[in-house]
Amino acid sequence: MDSIARMLASRFWPGPLTIVAKSKARFPNSLTLRRKTIAVRCPGNRVALQLIRKCGGLLTGTSANITGKPPCTSAEMVQNQFGETIDLVVDGGRSQRRTASTIVRVYSRGVRVLRKGPIGDAEVERALSSVL
Repeated sequence: MDSIARMLASRFWPGPLTIVAKSKARFPNSLTLRRKTIAVRCPGNRVALQLIRKCGGLLTGTSANITGKPPCTSAEMVQNQFGETIDLVVDGGRSQRRTASTIVRVYSRGVRVLRKGPIGDAEVERALSSVL
């Protein structure tokens, strides 16, 4: 990650911020959909962090909802939305969050908020004031 992405990660991770940045490494097309960017996040959920550690520190996944549907905040909601299309649901308890993560796209000269979430534009701008 470049200095802007690293600064955002150090300020807001673990937590509800997803960072989209130009990929410096090659990832399978199944992860990037042939795009030159990759979205990364370090969640604040204790169970998710334990699972990530057990997987060697890296874990890929998608959002726990179908595009256009509200974010799932419990294992029951995931099961209801996805049904038999998934093999396993890890029940870490009901999420305290009711909104999806904030998504920012990092460019060489700044960021653009792609999706508003728990971290507001003003918080992102304040955090960036030290590097821009």
